Amino acid sequence: MNKITRKIFCTFLCALICISALFMSSCEKDQTEDIVDVYSTPEEVSAVTGVKAITFVPDGFITSAHRSVYDIVSEVEYTPTEGTDKKYPKIVVFRAVDMVYTVSNLSGFEDTGLKEVYYPASRSDLSLSIEGRDEFLAVEWQDNFGGRQCRLSLSMTNGTIDEFKKIINGVLSYLAE
Repeated sequence: MNKITRKIFCTFLCALICISALFMSSCEKDQTEDIVDVYSTPEEVSAVTGVKAITFVPDGFITSAHRSVYDIVSEVEYTPTEGTDKKYPKIVVFRAVDMVYTVSNLSGFEDTGLKEVYYPASRSDLSLSIEGRDEFLAVEWQDNFGGRQCRLSLSMTNGTIDEFKKIINGVLSYLAE
């Protein structure tokens, strides 16, 4: 190959590599976007997942997102009504999935190291274990929700165990309604 042919070949090869990289990154992005869908209302999520609309909002928080994951998991994200650290935000996520699906580790952090065992006074039939890692707390359980047996998950970043217990009690009261 002469110098000009080699230069053209190298330019073509570099362009092909760049185009391939762009295509692969866009495919990966589309795949991620297909996993999680964002909705305006809990009723829209319910229509997709088949799980009762989650209308619970913990005291001191606002709903920041209604989502479905893989069209089977209902997910609601909450942020504090006032004051949160921008670098380490406090976020609470409540998830529910019908037990017809075999979903385990709903919070993504199941069995990460037991932080504390919590037996909520409001439900003597239920024993919950709060799992913790770093600044993350999570609890998962099975319960009746909207007339269906569901696997439920509640998680919190950058909060205290006492705050988390209050939110758990709020969720249990909400489920009992």
